[in-house]
Amino acid sequence: MAALRTEREGSVYRVTLARPERRNAFDAALIAELTEAFAFVGDARAVVVSGDGESFCAGADVEWQRSSIDLSYDENVEDARRLYDMCEAIDTCPAPVIARVHGYALGGGSGLVACADVAVAAPDTIFGFSEVRLGIIPAVISPFVLGTGSCTRSLRSPTPRSTTWLTSSCAAGRRPSGQPSA
Repeated sequence: MAALRTEREGSVYRVTLARPERRNAFDAALIAELTEAFAFVGDARAVVVSGDGESFCAGADVEWQRSSIDLSYDENVEDARRLYDMCEAIDTCPAPVIARVHGYALGGGSGLVACADVAVAAPDTIFGFSEVRLGIIPAVISPFVLGTGSCTRSLRSPTPRSTTWLTSSCAAGRRPSGQPSA
């Protein structure tokens, strides 16, 4: 796995985005590697996701997005499906997922954080969906960011993981329905 490093430290499974030269931006290879990594968490009691370098994850790699211009409609749909499957693999991971966030978490990077059960962010971390300035809707990750992900499910169906809702939701910029903003 070139764009991703995984390692086990006892019962902790560490998943590190390892494309610091591209600010750990998603491309087809990284998406496939993340999906595969979360399919094999085994008996891990926790999964920690982090990013090498100055940023956690800067969203989609611009070069990868450019290459989608040449894809057919069906190929673009399949590409989007692979991104959704990656988010779903993280969101439904049987072990609690902890996002260790720093630098930038933009677009899909914020989506990755939203899929985690707990997010711990450096005080100067920047979250955002900058693609909307370009007229691009973050449609694939929206179900996870807007609350159909594990954090909101755990709030509705209390489990041991439900106590982490506030931490991960605040990091992703969410709050429960009817709650006043801070």
